[in-house]
Amino acid sequence: MADSEYLSKEFLLPFSFSLDLLGKCHIYYMKTDVQFPKLRLCLNLTIFLLHSLSLYYVLYLLFEGLMDYSDASMTVNIDFIMSQTFIEACLIVQHKNAIKDIIYEINSMWRTTGLSEEQVLLKDKLMGRFILRIKLIYWFCRLTAYLNLFVPLVKSFIRKAILQDEKAELTFPFLGRYPFDATSNVAIYLAVFMFQVYNTMLVVNTYIGHQLLLFSIVSYLTTEFVLLKEDMLILVKENDSDPLRKMEKIKGFIYRHQRLISLVNKTNDIFNAMVFSQLMFGTVTVCVFGFAARILKDTIVAALNALSTIGLLMILINLCDHAERMNGATSEISDLTYNNIIWYKGDVTYQKTILFIILRAQRSCSLTSLKYAPVTLNTFTMVLKTAWSFFSLMSTAYGD
Repeated sequence: MADSEYLSKEFLLPFSFSLDLLGKCHIYYMKTDVQFPKLRLCLNLTIFLLHSLSLYYVLYLLFEGLMDYSDASMTVNIDFIMSQTFIEACLIVQHKNAIKDIIYEINSMWRTTGLSEEQVLLKDKLMGRFILRIKLIYWFCRLTAYLNLFVPLVKSFIRKAILQDEKAELTFPFLGRYPFDATSNVAIYLAVFMFQVYNTMLVVNTYIGHQLLLFSIVSYLTTEFVLLKEDMLILVKENDSDPLRKMEKIKGFIYRHQRLISLVNKTNDIFNAMVFSQLMFGTVTVCVFGFAARILKDTIVAALNALSTIGLLMILINLCDHAERMNGATSEISDLTYNNIIWYKGDVTYQKTILFIILRAQRSCSLTSLKYAPVTLNTFTMVLKTAWSFFSLMSTAYGD
């Protein structure tokens, strides 16, 4: 039985995109009814390593000066993406049980009843926006990947079958080195072509899947913080003459606040290394894809590299924006509590309780890079500046 069956359909929708992509790669976070999951994962890993060796050898030839960069640019680009994806997968997969626990705990806190009309509208607005972003990344990145993979096949078919160009060579999405002639006949060509397609989609699905998984978790946490802020507003507006009942409501608020902060810390403990990898590799991959889009003479391939650059930037800006929104939602609770509650007119216990909320909400509650640097929209700006510096350096070195 799949563990996801215990989650409501409404709650599971944002996670369905990431879990579907990772499931295609035999990486399961919420399924327990899969036969031989480790064997399937090992087979995929073996095939992936064989594919990686054939592409990394091209990178070696490029460094030795035996190949021109314009010919090997697509292979260089996918080499960086493969390296990043493999590292991030190794960092995250070891925390499968912890991630599942986080999803279950968020589900246990997710409220579908007991909300005011304003809270329901706000929740629907926030989640609708988050789901739209996830869908956009999901479809844009996958469509871009398929275009990069199948355009060479279409071009080869047009030249060979329609234009009858005998000098035209059969082309692959990426240059690879194999212990046989991969273009000796159509059957071998198609087999190698599909081998590249399968492995590339493994990389793309794993890469996008883990990013969307993080975005989904952060989206839910952000929404819960916003709803908690609305709870405080409602509490302020209430004219409850019973101090004990009001104190009980405040204690309930503190309990939910503490649970959310704990979930943010757990999420950051798991994903902080992946965030660092995303920012570090993202700087390089945006640079190399953008550089390839500029120097390649083939207009179609250059356009595909431009689309890939846009896809990478979409993921980076969403990472930084999600982290910024979550951090902003937590700090707003502190400001709201301080400015709207007349805490200094209560007794000592009441004052200490409100002060505890204010002090705890003032602490940074965000995703970090290696538990050091909080991720904000300024981080995205720094990534763009660094990528542009590398881009200018490569343009100069290549002889722009």
